[in-house]
Amino acid sequence: MVLTIVLVAKYEAQVIDVKGAFLKGNFKNNKETYMTVPERFKKHYPNNNTWLCIMKPIYALKQAGLYYYRKAKGAMQANRFEQSGADPCLFFTWTPEGIVILLTWVDDNLIIAPPLIVENEKDIMKQHFECNDIGDLRKYIRCEIDWDWKMNSIKITQPVLVQSLEDELKLPPSTLPQTPAKPGITMTKYEDKNKQSKEMHTKYRAGIEKLQYLV
Repeated sequence: MVLTIVLVAKYEAQVIDVKGAFLKGNFKNNKETYMTVPERFKKHYPNNNTWLCIMKPIYALKQAGLYYYRKAKGAMQANRFEQSGADPCLFFTWTPEGIVILLTWVDDNLIIAPPLIVENEKDIMKQHFECNDIGDLRKYIRCEIDWDWKMNSIKITQPVLVQSLEDELKLPPSTLPQTPAKPGITMTKYEDKNKQSKEMHTKYRAGIEKLQYLV
């Protein structure tokens, strides 16, 4: 829907990436969190009962993503953005030039805004976090986005996911069938000698999940 707004309203879609996002959060209510001593530091702590208190969120901490999200949410709300009731990762605000939309996905932030103010809106995140300015929306969450402004259309593909599906299942080159199967065909049960291994069943289920995601 938000990409449709870009086409219809002739807005700009820009991406900025927050550096080390999972390290930017804060513990809630000064909550104490402990970890075991890292392998290479054990020589400094001969006592096997030693635990280290984590002062800031770190990678591999299960709550790190949540703590960053809370901080990003606070930054957005402090800068007049409202959180969408339909999607907790979507924030929006109205300006004299029109609506501004910000979508956050972990450390990737998509900003949709009128051309005259899009740079100013990107600066909001840059005021709170160190960011990489990726620029125009061409890739986002493993999707490739092709814009055709003359035809007023957009094409979204997922070549990485398709390639992984081909590699994992070792799919041979083939042409697309006109139908999934011949009309009137009767499905028959495989003989025991033709049964697939548990490994192949697992791969098959994983492949179906990826196809469902693509659809």
